Amino acid sequence: MVKSCSQSRNDASPAPAQPAVFDADRLSQSTMGDTALGAEIMNLFLVQLGQAEDQVLTAATAQDWKFLTHTLKGSAATVGAMELAALARLLEEGGLPASLEERQAARQALTDAATAFRGQTGM
Repeated sequence: MVKSCSQSRNDASPAPAQPAVFDADRLSQSTMGDTALGAEIMNLFLVQLGQAEDQVLTAATAQDWKFLTHTLKGSAATVGAMELAALARLLEEGGLPASLEERQAARQALTDAATAFRGQTGM
């Protein structure tokens, strides 16, 4: 089962802060303030994100899964999609899901985070 990045822990320590859905400052830092470059990178990321949503269900090996989730984690962080980056990190650390149900849960979590990101960016 995929845990949400915002689920609280069961111990007495405080829950980690939920990462921002979109951190525009992070994108600006990544592009050194170049808005045209930022728009180009964002469009490329959105294409990658759509592909990743499908690949969650089709990754054939643990190596494929690692490549998919690790690449998504880095790309998401670059464009300021911090919640997506955190989710990709959790998926990467969890390894290739053993069942179709786990893959479907991972895809749904990714789709939900992607929808929130698209909503915040207006894309």
